[in-house]
Amino acid sequence: MPATPTEILSRSLLLAGAGDHDAYLELMHDEVVFEFPFAPPGRPTRVEGKAELRSYLGRYPGRIEFVRLREMTVHETTDAEVIVLEMRAEGRLKATGEPHGMGYISVVTVRDERILRYRDYWNPLQAVGT
Repeated sequence: MPATPTEILSRSLLLAGAGDHDAYLELMHDEVVFEFPFAPPGRPTRVEGKAELRSYLGRYPGRIEFVRLREMTVHETTDAEVIVLEMRAEGRLKATGEPHGMGYISVVTVRDERILRYRDYWNPLQAVGT
């Protein structure tokens, strides 16, 4: 039985939190697109393809040590390939040890058991300095 979009997303979040970029990228469709509609100036608003996503992930290693995901709710939609995720990530800034938390709402499209599109809506004001 094929994995559901929720199962694929959950697996991807565990791998991302563990910093396992190779396994994380294996869950991505070859034509994956990540979008960050509220990205602050100087940060990308769109990342296309696995190679570009690998480069993007490599630019931000080690800034935040994520400890846990909280308040995680997945909403199914009328499109079987699309789910909406609400969650809060908590951790600490590695440079200072200061606590860090941020809420997210993401719209995720999964096709053929791979993430095809990930639109990540987060508050850039909370990311200042990270």
